[in-house]
Amino acid sequence: MPAQQVIEQVLKSGYTQVTKLEADDGRWEGEGIKNGQKMDFHADPKTGVITSEKVDD
Repeated sequence: MPAQQVIEQVLKSGYTQVTKLEADDGRWEGEGIKNGQKMDFHADPKTGVITSEKVDD
């Protein structure tokens, strides 16, 4: 899935902003803002669905 489509999917998941997105180890890794907090996330490369997320330290 192209990066722009992944960003669109992440935004649909409650993120208000995606500040970084890169392909790594067969998945998308990124950073963004969700509920006013900076978050790190991993997204499925085929669907763009977030597979894990955590507050960025």
